[in-house]
Order: sequence, then C-alpha cells, then structure tokens
Amino acid sequence: MRILYVEDNPQDADLVRHALRRDAPQVQLEVVTTLAAARSQLALPPHPDVALLDLNLPDGHGLDLLAEIRARELPMAVVTLTGQGDETLVMAALRGGADDYLAKSEHFADRVAATVRSALGSRRDDLARQARNLDVLYVEHNALDIDLTLRHCAAHAPHLKLTCVGSVAVALEKLAPQAPPGAHAPDVLLIDFRLAGDSGLDLLKTVRQERGLDLPVVLVTGQGNEDVAALAMRLGATDYVVKREGYLLALPAVVENAYHRVQAQREQSALRALNISLERKVVERTAELAAAKETAEAANRGKTEFLARMSHDLRTPLNAVLGFSYLLSLDPAVTASSATAQKVRQVQVAGQHLLEMIDELLDLARIETGGLRLTLEPVDVRALAKDCLTLTEPLAAAHAVHVACDRDATDARATADRLRLRQVLVNLLSNAIKYNRDGGRVDVALGADDDRVTIEVRDTGVGLSEAQLGGLFQPFNRVGAERSGVEGTGLGLVIARQLVESMGGRLEVCSTLGLGSTFTVHLRRDRGAAASTAPLETPVVPPTAADASAKRVLYIEDNPVNVLLMREMFTLRGGPSLDVAASGRAGLEAVRSRPPDLVLVDLDLPDIGGLEVVPRLRADPLTATLPCVAVTALALDEDERQVRAAGCFGLLSKPFGVAELFAEVDRHLR
Repeated sequence: MRILYVEDNPQDADLVRHALRRDAPQVQLEVVTTLAAARSQLALPPHPDVALLDLNLPDGHGLDLLAEIRARELPMAVVTLTGQGDETLVMAALRGGADDYLAKSEHFADRVAATVRSALGSRRDDLARQARNLDVLYVEHNALDIDLTLRHCAAHAPHLKLTCVGSVAVALEKLAPQAPPGAHAPDVLLIDFRLAGDSGLDLLKTVRQERGLDLPVVLVTGQGNEDVAALAMRLGATDYVVKREGYLLALPAVVENAYHRVQAQREQSALRALNISLERKVVERTAELAAAKETAEAANRGKTEFLARMSHDLRTPLNAVLGFSYLLSLDPAVTASSATAQKVRQVQVAGQHLLEMIDELLDLARIETGGLRLTLEPVDVRALAKDCLTLTEPLAAAHAVHVACDRDATDARATADRLRLRQVLVNLLSNAIKYNRDGGRVDVALGADDDRVTIEVRDTGVGLSEAQLGGLFQPFNRVGAERSGVEGTGLGLVIARQLVESMGGRLEVCSTLGLGSTFTVHLRRDRGAAASTAPLETPVVPPTAADASAKRVLYIEDNPVNVLLMREMFTLRGGPSLDVAASGRAGLEAVRSRPPDLVLVDLDLPDIGGLEVVPRLRADPLTATLPCVAVTALALDEDERQVRAAGCFGLLSKPFGVAELFAEVDRHLR
C-alpha cells in the first residue's frame, strides 16, 4: 500500500513515519510539504492508494486538493488531518468526499494505520457500490431543480440513471404492478415534498400503505421543513435530504445509502426467513431422526425378543436331545452294541453342532445389537494360550495334528475380556486343526512391543485363495469348506473378528494356497496390575455329597419331557431326592407345605413365571434364604441379570449336562 502524506510539520511527519514502520511495515510512505508538490505527485499514474491530507498548508488549504482528487475521480482513499475540536472542518471534509478523518491529538500517530485501513476499505466499498447503475424515479415538478439534478448526477454520479416525472399520477403509473412492456420498477424513488396538486407525502403514503412497496424512498424538502422530514420518516421514508446550499453534493450518497440500506434489510429479512425455515427443517428432521431412532430401537427390541424366544424354543428340545442321548450312551443295552452306540453318538454330535450354531447366532446378534457385555482386564496371554491348547488336545489327537506353543513365549499382558479371548483362540485353534492335513502342524506364537500384544496361529493346512480370503468373514460363507465334510456354521470367524474388534484389537489373516494360513490377533498391551490367570474350567462330574441322600430338591417345571429328563439324571446320580411341581402356584404351595433344601425353577411356567415365584419366596420370612436356581432355555445377558435381580442364587442354561447340573446342585446344598 502507498500513502501520500501532505504535511508541512516535520515533527508530525516523523511521528506518523515511525508509527507506520511499527504497525504497518509493508506500507510505503511518501511525505510532501506543499500542495504544489502533492499536485505534482498526483499528475501522473501510478497514483497512491491513500492520500493523508493536513488541511492547513503553506500554499493553500487541503480541502482544495480534496476537491481536485474527487473531481478527477482518482481511485484513492482520502483521510484528512484536523485540529482537535474543529468539527466544522471535519464536516466540510466529509461532505467534500473524504473517507475518514483524524484529529491531531497527543497520540494521533498511533491511530494512523487503523484509520488508513478503514478509509481504504470504505473507498473500495464506495467504488463497488458506484459500479452498479441505479435506476432512480425522480418525482419533481420544478424544471430548474430537475435540470440541476440531472447535470450534477451526469457529472459526479453517472451511475445514477434518473427518470423524471412531474406528478403523482404519472409516478403511480410507473409504479403500477402491470407496467408497460419493457418497463421495470425503479431501484430508488426520489420525491420532492412540493408537487403540483399533491404533496410528496401523499405519494409516499400511497406507496407504503396502499401498495405496500418496499423500494427505497428519499424525500427532498426545503429548508425549514425538518418537521415534514420527520413525518416522512414515520410514514416509511428511507431517508431525506434538505434543499440547502450544496445539497446536490450529498444527494448521490443519500440515494446510494438508501438503496443499500433497503437491500440490507431485504437480505436480513430473507436471512430471517431462511433461518426460520432451517429451524423448522431442523425440528422436522430431529423429529424424523427421533422417530427413526425409536423405530430402530423397537426393531432391536423386537430382534432381541425374537432371539430370546428362538433360543428358548430351540434349547428346550435340545435339552432333551442331548440329555437323553447322554443317558442312552450310559445304558448297558446301548453300549453292548457298537452299532447302536455309534447311532447314539451321531445324535449327540448332531445335537452339539446345532447347539453350537445357536450359540454363535446369539453371539452374532448380541454384537450387532450392541448387547454384548465385555469385561476388559489384564489377561496373561501365555497362560490363556496354554489353557486353550489343553481344551483342543482331544480334537488335535483325533485329527493327528501336532499343536505346539512357543516355549519362550512372552509373558506380556493384553487388555481383553478373558472368556471372549478364550472363545476367539479356541475357534482359531479348532479351525487350524480341523482344516489341516493329516499329520499336519499348528504353531502358536506370542509377541509384544511397547503398545501391542500379538497372538499368531499358524497351520500347515490347504491354505486359501485370494477369492476365498475375500469371503472369509462373511456370515455363513464357508468358502468351499462345506464340501470338505468338516462340520461348521460359517459364523465362527465372523464372531471372532468382531469380538477382537470389540476389545479394541484387530484380527488379520494371510494365507498361501497349498501351504497353510496364519491368523494374527492384535490387542492393546496392558502394563498395569497383574494379569488374570483364572484356571481352566474342566467339566468333571462331582462326587456325590456324603449327606446328599438326606437332601430334598424341588423342581418347578411344566414340561413333562424336561421333568422326565431331570428325574433320570437324579436317578443316575443318586443322592438328593427330587420332587416336582407343574406350575408356579403349585411350587409355592409345595415349598410352604414341605420346605425343600433347594428349588430349581423354570422361568417359563403356565401361570406365574419363575421371575415372579422367586421374589414371592424372598418376601416370606420362612423362605427368604431358601436357595433358588433358575432353569431356563433363555441365554441372553439380559436374562442372567434379571435372574440375579429376582433373587436367584444361580442359573442353569438349557441344555446342560449331568456334571453341570450336579455341580450347581451340590454347591447350594453344601
């Protein structure tokens, strides 16, 4: 930016120079001391961006130079410097076209940079406004005033295109909604107060009140009619100008300001309307989202209820299938015939496969609906990996596959849910064994760095192609393994990956067709407290308690098949006696008439469910501490929480085996 500073006081010039070097070092300042020198600088381009004029100069007045700059229409901003308290000069400078002024106070130089920037911005705005032609309808009956106004605008404001009419009637015709072809509404209406016949106020009133036009209106009044101007403003005039000496100099600016003021009001109104519309849309959209959320939540609730029902309806018959097949496998008549024993074994395998599918479907549904509950804690991955190897030893032996874990494996701890991580590793190991070659090998390698713990499961199986890898984590897609004769559901790896991701990790796979595959689990490393190293839970049939024969168990169950199975299991085991009640109310009566040592209560009863039976027992002082164990085919996390909240001491999920049943029974009978 270039500034021409016209100043004859060297002290003031130095103050401004030092202030600009400090506040606006990019500014180029040129100081001249006379009007003559300033005129020489402005004679030829390039012209400065800003002229900083002191008004009192040795060879003339700064206002003269201001008038020349504006008369020549030089594209520059002008800031005038005046003495303090000289408001008359300030007003004269602003009327003459100055963009801003600066009073020479004690610290005026500190404000020079900001004032210059403001003036330059104002000048650019004025030039931009003047670049747009404005159509002005000038209602005036005085021919001399019309001629003077036209001449002045042609010379000093050519962007104002005046159309002059001499009466209210003609003006209203031009403002009519059905204007002649090719005509358009004016940008500004300029009205003289004194018209032939009617006054300018009558036209203003008609425009505003009768026709409701919002175009800018400027009223021109004679001197001494300021009360008329005030009335015009109340009637809706945008601005006014008084016909005093030199008023034509101010007229273009008043007309432009009126136009831009109304434009700003229109924009604000449009913005307010837009904001109202947006707020309404936000409200509508919020309502739609709330409805969609409620629909989604209702769908999730429906899905959860469906899963719970499906779990119950599938697990109940499976309880009988697995339970009776187990009892049959112990029957001497069955064991005496290898063919019959093999058939019973096939029933058990098929039932176990169906149970595995049900469990995996429920796990997948829990993950998708956000119902999976994880307990993240420090887990010793080396100890957990050894537990998982122990669990899969029988499967490895059956397939003649050698399974080994790195003996020098890291003892790093991972942040994980121990039970779910065990589920993931058992799944990976089982797959590596089942889909391996005869005499193949599975190796488990553990590693750790500063942030992560890795668990690799490598096998020497047939491997996977690129196409097979692409569908590996799709539900029910077994990538061709369904033709291998190996049992599977196509859900295990899907669940494994989602479980790992739920624990903040990731599951990766790389495979080479014909050479084998490597599955790698990445988990966050934990550097806190000691890791959880819970011992491996091995299902073993507990021995009969010494005093078990003296104990009584009441089983509240309405399903005769389940009752028969329970009786057979108690007969097989021996020990506590078993009584049965076929409904909730019958069970309450049986407890009150002859209190047992333990109550096994099914949750799905024909009259009152187990979740109502147990609280009634808790409410009675005589049975408040009676051990109660829920027996249910429901298997969701919410079901277990409800069971505990109702007052049950334990939970048996169907289908359950003899060992699991009596481990729970003996625990409470002790």
